[in-house]
Amino acid sequence: MELSSAPMNRVPLAMEDVLLPCLQQVQLIFDSLLNDIRLLTADHLNALIDHAACGPEPQLSSSRT
Repeated sequence: MELSSAPMNRVPLAMEDVLLPCLQQVQLIFDSLLNDIRLLTADHLNALIDHAACGPEPQLSSSRT
């Protein structure tokens, strides 16, 4: 089954829409923790998309492997 991830792209794009102005106005500092959160969110989103495409149950964790 072919599954388009286009609608799911809204999640990371919305995150960028919120973070970018804060970073530009120096209301938020981009550090390793914020980067880890961003990457974990992308990993979880990819696992959920794979699962929706009839894949195995996603194994989500709080750390990158």
